[in-house]
Amino acid sequence: MTKNQKIRLQFIDAMFAVHGRVSRAQIIDVFGVAMACASKDLTAYTKLNSQVYFSHQHLSYLCREYFMPVEGLLDLPAVKFLESLSIVFAVPNLALEENVMPIPRAVNHE
Repeated sequence: MTKNQKIRLQFIDAMFAVHGRVSRAQIIDVFGVAMACASKDLTAYTKLNSQVYFSHQHLSYLCREYFMPVEGLLDLPAVKFLESLSIVFAVPNLALEENVMPIPRAVNHE
């Protein structure tokens, strides 16, 4: 795992711990990576933590009720990590719910 991928996996872990969800679009927005890279990171995370799953209804990854972050992945509390990341990447404070994209709903084309 590269240093950059580890930071993205830490971001994913922190988003689950604080908000219970993360989307590929959020990874792309914060880190400026390609869609394929964000997808690869989410796949890698699901191999580290079986308590998350993709919701087709919400078009996001969600965590189960009894979510536990990956042991040893984050070196500081998830909220502090998101606050620090917001400063480094000059994005809104992602520790605050109002700065996190709402969960999208799949459109039913019936």
